[in-house]
Amino acid sequence: MEIQQITGGIDFEMEIKAVMQIGRVFQGQHHRVQSEAHLLRVQNLTEQLVIVHNRRCQ
Repeated sequence: MEIQQITGGIDFEMEIKAVMQIGRVFQGQHHRVQSEAHLLRVQNLTEQLVIVHNRRCQ
């Protein structure tokens, strides 16, 4: 029996490449989401520091 008959004609090399590409896109988005969350935390802490600083200086 030929490989094409067993696999139903699926090109596994192309399938693997597609899955790897999807993984890279997800990894990039995951990193972006983590970066955005970090920036929001830094922004929040900075705002809190400004409030405390302004209270101390008045």
